[in-house]
Amino acid sequence: MFWLLSSLMTLLFSGFLVVPATVANAAIRPKATGPGTIEICKSAAFGMSGRAFHFKLNGGSPITVTGGGCSGPMSIAAGTVTVVETPTAGLQVKAIKANHVISKDLAHGTVVVTVKAGSTEATETLVSYTNQANPAIGLKVCKQTPAPSLVGDSFSFTENGGPAFSVAAGNVGAPNCGPVVKYALGTTVDVAELATAGTHVTGITVSDGRGSNVNTAAGTVTATIGAGVTVVTYTNDVNAIEQHGFIEVCKYASDQFVHGSFTFTISDTRGLVLHESVLVNQCTAPLQVAAGNVNVSEAAQSPYFVSSISVFPSGRTVTSNLSNRTITVKVPVGDSSTETVVGYTNATTTGLFKVCKTLTANSGALAGHRFYFSVTDAKGSHTDSVVAGAAGTTACIIDFDAVPVGSHVSITEQAVAGVTVVGVSVSPAGNDAGSFAPTANLTVGSGITTATFTNAAQGTIEVCKNAADASTATQSFQFSVNGGPAFWVHAGQCSLP
Repeated sequence: MFWLLSSLMTLLFSGFLVVPATVANAAIRPKATGPGTIEICKSAAFGMSGRAFHFKLNGGSPITVTGGGCSGPMSIAAGTVTVVETPTAGLQVKAIKANHVISKDLAHGTVVVTVKAGSTEATETLVSYTNQANPAIGLKVCKQTPAPSLVGDSFSFTENGGPAFSVAAGNVGAPNCGPVVKYALGTTVDVAELATAGTHVTGITVSDGRGSNVNTAAGTVTATIGAGVTVVTYTNDVNAIEQHGFIEVCKYASDQFVHGSFTFTISDTRGLVLHESVLVNQCTAPLQVAAGNVNVSEAAQSPYFVSSISVFPSGRTVTSNLSNRTITVKVPVGDSSTETVVGYTNATTTGLFKVCKTLTANSGALAGHRFYFSVTDAKGSHTDSVVAGAAGTTACIIDFDAVPVGSHVSITEQAVAGVTVVGVSVSPAGNDAGSFAPTANLTVGSGITTATFTNAAQGTIEVCKNAADASTATQSFQFSVNGGPAFWVHAGQCSLP
């Protein structure tokens, strides 16, 4: 052995020992070091497109990848890398594909791969995950209650209108549940609780937010079957013993124009809503409502407004708003002898009108003349008079009647010999209800509505014919005035005025 070692040493130092080229190259080639590149992709299959998934590399910070997309190349220390997908409720990892894979565990969404030092996007380690929904097991109905008296009581349910089944109520947070009924993934199931005397449904929930069309009053919900067991939980409570009282609503008028019937809405804290029509100076019958605060509102009715609201007995008003025509009152427990009476008094929104007289420019002879007008309005009939001013000016009087807005007024100028009504106008123009000389018809507005009458003075003319000689004394001659109709005048006579 010593001889062999000595011989090798001799050959080495003498230059006669031959080393194979591959061994020599391996000895002198530098080993690749530093980071490498890895990329994570998520398949869009099984409806995963657009959903966000989260991963960690070697327990580092979360990385988000969207279904149908990839993370993009990521730099990481070369060597063994563990990729873990964060679990998503209702989903499971169906497959993991990777180059340079060492091991994988689908149940835990884990794969261990090798990342080569110096690898680039072209030579990276690529990991692809495929997810799918967990298989659906079915649906179960659970029942809970905060009322100790209901714990253990059975409640009946149906699914899609099928046979009824019962579930006993448990405490809140520890409900009792019925059996799991198998349904395919995505199936919609209409669940209904049958009414139980003395109780009501206060809440319905479906696991993983898969409930829709929740109606506690009807005790119904639509559940969409998802992965695993879809759980429908009903919460019931005992009905409160309802205490009642009575309310009565009356209608009054503060002026002669308020008439007809008015509509009121009465609502209590239990959701009762009553609509009552009340004639002026009358009241509703005593109305039974839930004791406590009760709201009353009057429907708007033009041209009337609520001028006051009274409450008897006093001290039962909670809030009142005349402009909104509303009031909230207290109704005590009791019979009609302890009722709360609400009295609405309405007034009428009124407007004024005025009568004006103007003269044409050549009617100065009428200045100072008093003109009379016959007026008919909502209060009845009367006469107005206006003294005319100078020609070309306007004189007015405001009628002493304030009448309901929207009511009709008719004004007719009384005839005067030698005077003609040449025009009638109403302002605002929108209040003209069809005027024609010598009458103004108008609709009263919220301000002052004006009727203006324009007059012209009339004169007379007479044409006479004198005969100049005997030859014309027996003849008649034809005339016209201002181009008007022709008329005849016999010699030695005059026309009519």
